[in-house]
Amino acid sequence: MNRLAIVAALIILASCSGETNYESFIQNRTDRDIIILLYNDGFPRGDTLRISSNSTKSISRGSSNQAEEEEPDCAERIDSAFVEIDGGGTLEKDISISANWQVETDKTQNIPEKFDHKCTFSINDSDITE
Repeated sequence: MNRLAIVAALIILASCSGETNYESFIQNRTDRDIIILLYNDGFPRGDTLRISSNSTKSISRGSSNQAEEEEPDCAERIDSAFVEIDGGGTLEKDISISANWQVETDKTQNIPEKFDHKCTFSINDSDITE
């Protein structure tokens, strides 16, 4: 009887669809404060973000009831950005290009499968021209 209960529990757990969590960050690795307004389809995507020097700010968070191991396109909902750098300068690194984002994927559970995706866009001194 115990084996039947264990097999039934395993079948129920295996049939669950899983879960995926997403979170995106902008990391300011400079000694200057940075102000960013992100755009999607030409419209502002939310509030203006003020990112203090040498700090990181979460810009979006979401989840799906599907287990998705494949890395997300972190820049998918960003087509442009207005960037103002304290003390002047221009950000040369394009936030709307997926290759400019770092993605970390962790499988946090096997049955049902769960994945956490962390996207980070880092701004370094070398990304800013005067």
